[in-house]
Amino acid sequence: MGYYPALRRSYASRSFNRTHIPSLPVYPVRLRSDETDEAPAPEVSRLAIAGQYGVNLPLSAEIQCQHCPQIDYRWWIDDELVSEHDTLVLPAKHYGAPVRLEATVQGSPSAPLAYVVYTPDVVMEIVGSEQAFAALKSSGEVVTWGHPLKGGDSSAVAHALTDGVARLYRNEREGAFAALKQDGSVVTWGRPESGGDSSAVATQLHSVQDISSTQGSFSGSFAALRSDGSVVTWGKADKGGDSSHVAHQLASDVVSITASGSAFAALKADGQVVAWKCPDCGFDGDVPRDALHDLTAVEANWTSFAALRADGSVITWGQDDYGGDSSAVAEQLGDEVVKLYASFTAFAALKSDGSVVSWGNPEGGGDQSRVAEQLRADVVRLVAGDSAFAAIKADNSVVTWGLDFLGGDSSAVASELAGGVEQIYTNRRAFVARKASGELILWGSHHAGGNHAERPEALEQGVSEVFTSDGSWGAFAALKADGSLVVWGSHSGAGDSSEVAEQLSQGVQRVFATGKAFAALKNDGEVTTWGSNNWCNGSGCPANNGQDSSQVHHRLAPQFVLTESSLTPP
Repeated sequence: MGYYPALRRSYASRSFNRTHIPSLPVYPVRLRSDETDEAPAPEVSRLAIAGQYGVNLPLSAEIQCQHCPQIDYRWWIDDELVSEHDTLVLPAKHYGAPVRLEATVQGSPSAPLAYVVYTPDVVMEIVGSEQAFAALKSSGEVVTWGHPLKGGDSSAVAHALTDGVARLYRNEREGAFAALKQDGSVVTWGRPESGGDSSAVATQLHSVQDISSTQGSFSGSFAALRSDGSVVTWGKADKGGDSSHVAHQLASDVVSITASGSAFAALKADGQVVAWKCPDCGFDGDVPRDALHDLTAVEANWTSFAALRADGSVITWGQDDYGGDSSAVAEQLGDEVVKLYASFTAFAALKSDGSVVSWGNPEGGGDQSRVAEQLRADVVRLVAGDSAFAAIKADNSVVTWGLDFLGGDSSAVASELAGGVEQIYTNRRAFVARKASGELILWGSHHAGGNHAERPEALEQGVSEVFTSDGSWGAFAALKADGSLVVWGSHSGAGDSSEVAEQLSQGVQRVFATGKAFAALKNDGEVTTWGSNNWCNGSGCPANNGQDSSQVHHRLAPQFVLTESSLTPP
């Protein structure tokens, strides 16, 4: 949620007066004048903010003031003076924050200040699981929709989601959500067995600072980090939800938690690590004894972990053939590693000299022999898909390896990737490179949007950001500089936006996804959703995978209401 600085302030605790200014009683404020007794005193009888609230949209001051030669205006947001005119174009960084408008009569220094404060109640962030969405509003309220059994129905805890929520978390594949409230308490809903039911640890869920969740299919569990450094877990017991056998080690000093597909690892302040079990994936929870010192970071794939030590060396554990055994590259991992990356079944390490070391499942990116020479130096960062890696080099060229049809083979667009690449995105099955001109280059699964030969013409220039739907059938959404959105990829996912094309033609600010749907947050705070309804999972067709938000449209609708005014009775 760092995208929205306004959320850093505690607006969620406000109780909103949803009465708009035209219906309020009007009480004049008589302003004294330093002029002679014959000159009538200025009198402000009404002050209001008019216009549609939203990013890059204009707001204007409306005032009724008798005997006022000229008015000086000051607009404040987040304690920052943002305008001294009678209009304000809302900056993106202040979206969601209360707006204060002040008016004073020019040339009357003794005149009292007239002001109003309007508070927006708008969607700030949307979190998607496999088949449902949860939206967090600036008031701290949460609105959910999608598959009712996978988190789309939060009616059982609705009373706890009306205000005060600070952050949202989800178990991506298993359909459970957790809301962290400003007071450090936690509210959960969705599939009970996958973490949607936290009643067994309810008394322990206080003073929570952060929450992690396993992301594998059939492996739903959560781990909450509390302010005293202790950890609380719940969900599927054999997938990380039961940490009782290491409870004494998790009672204090934990600084971060990393989740694999079915297990957790907690990094402690002294550089040691505590892990707990995933018996079904070949990991019994035991960490090599020589790993328990000087650790600074932990990375995880589906079934294995890799930890970076302070001296730049790496230690691994978990399922051997998925990266838990790194003995084949132990010498290269002995020093100078600066960052770790994980695909579904392999790892890659970036070293300080710009070289890359890979290990794990060869078809998951663990074998880089085909491009080893290109990875000896000058790599600056990596992007990992399900079964492939892409490296951006210092000359802005791209090198790929892993399973060919899921992005490991980029030979069809090799010339386009030879330079000028600024950013790479992946929906796990396909990759997109954004060049300095805003052109997009596609490769990977054709079913998931990786067919460059069928690239929409609108992607040839002007793209500023790319968003992904990471479900079983991937899709992409490209935000252009003019605020329009271009969508492509699997129609069985969210790759077909034809039904909402008009709504996406302008004014889009961000996009969020489930495994089968997208939700676009527009500049004016409206939410537009689309996607596929064909993932029924035996629970009835058609399924709402988040593509249909009509039942909660009224709750998602933006509001901009008066919450404070100086125009009070004399």
